[in-house]
Amino acid sequence: MSPACVLLLSACLAAPPQAATSPASQSTEAEKIARLQRQIEEEATQLAAIRQQLDDPDSEYRRAEADFKAIDNQLTKGTRELDRLRKADETAKADELDRTLAELKRRWHRARDRFDLAVLERKTLQERLATLPVKIEKERKALDRLTGVAPHAAAGAKPEEPGKAPAGPLPVRPPSPSDPPAGPDKSADGAKPGIPDQVLGQALADSRAKEEVASAARDKAESIAAYLEGLNRQIELEQRLLETARKKSALAKAAAAEAEQERQKLAAAGGPAEEIARRAEEVTEAARRVEEAGAQERESTDRLADLHSQLARVQTRQVTVRQEADQTGREAESARKQVDALESPLNLRNVGEWLTAHGGKILAIVAGMVVLYLLAKNGTGRLVRGMAVARKARGGREGEDRAATLVGVFRNTLSVVILGGGVLMLLDEVGIPIVPLMGGAAVFGLAVAFGAQNLIKDYFTGFMVLLEDQYAVNDVVRVNGIDGKVERITLRMTVLRDQNGTAHFIPHGAITTVSNHSHGWARATVEVGVAYKEDTDHVLAVLRQVCDEMRRDERFAAVILEDAEMLGVDRLDEYAVVLKFLVKTKPMKQWEVKRELLRRIKRRFDQLGIEIPFPHRTVYHRHDVGDEDSRPHLAA
Repeated sequence: MSPACVLLLSACLAAPPQAATSPASQSTEAEKIARLQRQIEEEATQLAAIRQQLDDPDSEYRRAEADFKAIDNQLTKGTRELDRLRKADETAKADELDRTLAELKRRWHRARDRFDLAVLERKTLQERLATLPVKIEKERKALDRLTGVAPHAAAGAKPEEPGKAPAGPLPVRPPSPSDPPAGPDKSADGAKPGIPDQVLGQALADSRAKEEVASAARDKAESIAAYLEGLNRQIELEQRLLETARKKSALAKAAAAEAEQERQKLAAAGGPAEEIARRAEEVTEAARRVEEAGAQERESTDRLADLHSQLARVQTRQVTVRQEADQTGREAESARKQVDALESPLNLRNVGEWLTAHGGKILAIVAGMVVLYLLAKNGTGRLVRGMAVARKARGGREGEDRAATLVGVFRNTLSVVILGGGVLMLLDEVGIPIVPLMGGAAVFGLAVAFGAQNLIKDYFTGFMVLLEDQYAVNDVVRVNGIDGKVERITLRMTVLRDQNGTAHFIPHGAITTVSNHSHGWARATVEVGVAYKEDTDHVLAVLRQVCDEMRRDERFAAVILEDAEMLGVDRLDEYAVVLKFLVKTKPMKQWEVKRELLRRIKRRFDQLGIEIPFPHRTVYHRHDVGDEDSRPHLAA
């Protein structure tokens, strides 16, 4: 908070409500200091009382919590006992306990309401405990400003040396007529041409001074608004505490009346002395709570009156500060408009001086553009006629049209160059920077270069393919759905040769998925179909024997890496039972191993009589009676 805002806040807090309406009722410095000191002491006392109340083990909150827990436990146990008696059909005891529980439920409701009010009061006190120190700190700063005490230094900050000017912005002094006029701000290119230094300098100085005054007024208004917000929050909390105190008083009175009524009934009926004494204690306790709630209600009422008094004082001052802020803001805006009018290029004096400084150069540039354009136009016309004559001399007309076209392009190019160069010179002369325009041209060239981004993407992807060793020459891969053998790799593309001998040229930038059939190791997947009548366990044993024999073969021992993995019956087809097994091989050898396995399996099945079924159809021929042969003939 700035010193000016602290001083304003001190005036707002110390001034009585009628200070704004009656000049004779303005408070003196002593009255303001005394009022602030008294207010700080009262709020500090409130803060200490709140902390003590929150930490007090015998507070209303603790007592209400203990009472509610005790009654709640009794009610819970009694309810369980009642359920047990009813299940045991002990009706008499159940009815007696039910009457006792009815009285206990009434006490439970009163204890619950009392505990709810205590919880609400505790929450409100905790909120006051959080907001009240902020208000006290602001009031202490205001008091320090009134008494001339330096503001509290931040933690770790060095105290100011005696006689040394305080840190922070100094108060602004409005410019005096005797002060030398301040000139306009100079840029890297010097003063703005056409702007009168004396008049503009004075206008700039006046605008800065009024802007600082307006800024200080806005800070004052914001400071008062922030303090009002905190004050309204304090009033809201105090009103909540007052309402809670009233509810507590009403609840305690109702509890006292009910306890007294029960005591009188018990005394008249000659009830137990212990129960009558307990009722008397409840009456005494309820009366004590009524007295405490009444005292709290009176304290809250007094604090609310004091807070409303503070609110009235601050609101009265806020109206004045807002008026001052609006007035200073209008004056600052008027000064800014005056400076803008002086700096505007449409100002008649600025226009005259600017034409004097730049008019001749602009006319020279325009004249040069016209002369160069006429020269380009006439020169290209003569060139067209000369080329046409030469072409006719050789007996052709096509050359004349070609020459005219080329010359037209040349003329348009010259026109664009002359016009573009002249416009750039004119823009530079009138004060518009041409460097951003040249930058835009560079961006346009870069945009053209982006047309080759796919080519760059191809090279970068090819580099990553080689770096990560995704595949190499002679590997069998699938790229974008195309199977083939890698015949050649460059940084830009990969050449695949498929089984039909077709070469596929695939740019690396277009590759999204690569499936390498020969990376590290390979696997031959073999499926063999046998007839349904065959014993599948016997067939699997035969297949394993064939695989073992082939792995022991010298020609395939280095090719097959592991024993065959028999997966068993894979599916039941229409004509056969399909058995499946896997053989792990070296890369690029899976097809050779599979072909040799199928050859050996076919030979072994023929030796053992294991049938490999194939799709067939049975046809029956019918003959008339008496035919020599009426048996059906099977055709496959």
